[in-house]
Amino acid sequence: MPEFERRKANGKPVTLLEHYEVTTYHGKPAFRCLKAIETQPACLRCHGEDIPAPILRKLDELYPGDQARGFQVGDIGGTFTVTTLLEE
Repeated sequence: MPEFERRKANGKPVTLLEHYEVTTYHGKPAFRCLKAIETQPACLRCHGEDIPAPILRKLDELYPGDQARGFQVGDIGGTFTVTTLLEE
């Protein structure tokens, strides 16, 4: 994600941030695709700065130690990642 953050800082829209690579997965050749997830207004209910107390309590119960908070609309909230093995 640091590369995505750099590209966003240079003006690339979050919706266009993608990365493709050939890598290994469990020791086998694989293709991996990453696409940035742009934080939307609905995301802020659980991942924003002013999370309502009942939601905050439930998040703390379900995800202790979670740090996915404090986001703003337009931030890179994460990545979708797909990895598939390449045929040999």
